[in-house]
Amino acid sequence: MNKTIIELKNVSKSFAGKKIIDQLSLEIKERDSLMIIGPGGRGKTVLMKIMALIIPPDSGDIFYYGQNIKDLSKKEKEDVQNSTGMLFQNYALFDSMTIRENVGFFLDYHTKTPRKEIAERVSHNLKQVRLEGVEGLKPAQLSGGMKKRVGIARAINYKPDILFLDEPTAGLDPITTDSISKMINRLHQDLPVTFISVTNDMGCARKIGDKLAMLYEGRIYKIGPKEEILESDDAVIHQFVNGKRQGPIRYHEKI
Repeated sequence: MNKTIIELKNVSKSFAGKKIIDQLSLEIKERDSLMIIGPGGRGKTVLMKIMALIIPPDSGDIFYYGQNIKDLSKKEKEDVQNSTGMLFQNYALFDSMTIRENVGFFLDYHTKTPRKEIAERVSHNLKQVRLEGVEGLKPAQLSGGMKKRVGIARAINYKPDILFLDEPTAGLDPITTDSISKMINRLHQDLPVTFISVTNDMGCARKIGDKLAMLYEGRIYKIGPKEEILESDDAVIHQFVNGKRQGPIRYHEKI
């Protein structure tokens, strides 16, 4: 049985007096491929950034491999952060750098890894995401789908234990979405990495990962195997999964 790699206990986070995450608890097992779903603008990316230790919670506890982050030294916390990789929704590539420089950025600037080894790893990981011969190009010369692949290649280049994917198929056409989804699932099979993704696109959620968690009203409403969640007759889940306007989930937009 896989051990718990991340655990959140009673975590809360507010912005400008509005509670986004509310006493949320979540347990993620090693080698999971978990997709967190829920309405847009309701805290999924905030939750991911809390798990990735990018932003701190207002209250509650975060455990990595059973260790409370609060109990770690600054160096130990940095080691935990360095064991994670992230694909940002907007790619977060450096426009002035080549693809080689983008993918190798962390190793170039934060380690003493020889440049030859970095170049070999960059080339290998670009092949992993089905991109070859683009090392000398700039991000502006690539399509949206190619930029997503570069972002993933960069995230896996320093061999993380956990990979966070923020809206991994946002802004992509259906065919590219299918291609990126299959690539992510293949990487999960090939690499010893735990995958944690977030999306409000059910097309993406149906394609990536093997577990789904529904974020609703600041908490994990339900978590389980993908098919179990997709086929649930629970009113909240059914409304969101099937894109129904009427139901317990209330939207602010007037239609």
